[in-house]
Amino acid sequence: MAVNADPQIGKRSTTRLSPMWRGLSGRLLLMTLLMVMLAEIFIFVPSIARYRLTWLSERLEAAQIAVLALEARPDNMVDKELANELLRNAEVLSVVLRKDESKSLFLTDDMPQTVDKWVDLRSFMWWDAIVQAYGSLRFGEGRILAVKGDARFRPDTEVEIVVDETALCKDMLAYSRNILLLSLFISTATALGVFAFLLFSLVRPMQRITNSMIEFRENPEDARRVIVPSNRTDEIGGAERELADMQVNLRAALKQKAHLAALGEAVAKINHDLRNILSSATLVSDRLSSVKDPTVQRLSPKLIGAIDRAVSLCTNTLKYGRATESQIDLQNVKLHPVVLDAAAATGLTEDGSVRLVNDIPDDLIVIADPDHLFRILLNLIRNAYQALTMSGSADGGGEIRLRARTDNNGTIIDITDTGPGIPKNLREGLFKPFAISTSREGSGLGLSIAMELARAQGGKVELVRTGSEGTCFRVVLPSQIKSPS
Repeated sequence: MAVNADPQIGKRSTTRLSPMWRGLSGRLLLMTLLMVMLAEIFIFVPSIARYRLTWLSERLEAAQIAVLALEARPDNMVDKELANELLRNAEVLSVVLRKDESKSLFLTDDMPQTVDKWVDLRSFMWWDAIVQAYGSLRFGEGRILAVKGDARFRPDTEVEIVVDETALCKDMLAYSRNILLLSLFISTATALGVFAFLLFSLVRPMQRITNSMIEFRENPEDARRVIVPSNRTDEIGGAERELADMQVNLRAALKQKAHLAALGEAVAKINHDLRNILSSATLVSDRLSSVKDPTVQRLSPKLIGAIDRAVSLCTNTLKYGRATESQIDLQNVKLHPVVLDAAAATGLTEDGSVRLVNDIPDDLIVIADPDHLFRILLNLIRNAYQALTMSGSADGGGEIRLRARTDNNGTIIDITDTGPGIPKNLREGLFKPFAISTSREGSGLGLSIAMELARAQGGKVELVRTGSEGTCFRVVLPSQIKSPS
């Protein structure tokens, strides 16, 4: 028989991974492209400004070389055809060398020049260079530009040229186009490299883990769907190993739950029939108790006690097997009388062979479910009584003492006995159902039921201490605000 821990388990999953271009891989590729292009933009802005300054500086140097041809003539004059050839080779419209505020040499064509913008290469800031480069790209076509700078071959000499910025604009556009193509190539190559690396080292392993989760969810009982971890030592390898361990543990838990479910169904059927049989046995034992035979009178109480314990075990087993407890009804409850009722149900009294010491104040009020609180105390007091009975302390003045106090955490109730203590081998599974029993007559459900009822109210049951001097269990009920009725 198989059961599923989740109602969705066993149904075919409709989850499907996104196509690669819409999933993590596609986003990674797009992000890499965008980031590389953004980096190229930050590189391009200063580089285009530097390109413009270099272009203008080269024109200044070429113009200086052109003017040096004038020095070869005695009168510093050349004919018109040679002057135009020198200006054309320097790619300028005119050039002037100045020294000590006087014109020394100059070349120019016949057309008077109307300068649209002046540029001094000797003094500029980087942001001015960027702004001017943008201006050349945007407005440079057809604009006349005058450029000043220091002469390279003549100290203390100023060079002034006039150029048509159209040529500069075209060269800058060509440079920008080349930068764009180079940026696209670099960004694409980088993105593909990063994409390929992360695809095979991260995305594909994550897809493998995701697919394993989906397949395992569809049929967790199939051992073939447990992921086989790789030999990776990084985080992905760790995730694969943890997932494999989780799937193996979950399969084991589901298998155990299936066995427990089958066992629970069988126990429920057996309990039903067994209680009917025990009811008949109870009627017979009641009739035996009226028989005057001494042997029958001596044995019938033991028989009746055994039958009552069997009925109690069946009842407790069925109670624990319920899916849910009754609805919690928190009330203001006086703790002292609840302790007395639980002790009386156990067979204890304040003047009995096992002394019950109820040190709880008469006026102490707790906020709890009355029925659940009674069952918690009943199980703990019964366990303490059974521990004293088994050890023989019942005839030697055994004692069960209850104390309670309140603090910021809520109400704390201590149940202490003078019994022999709980053996070490039984302490680990103390609150697990059916795991252990501290007495021969116990069903192994008392402490687990008490813990479950306390947790339902936001509290807990814990073992404070145990040993040869006795055992102390503690019930903690949290403070809860409840308006007075």
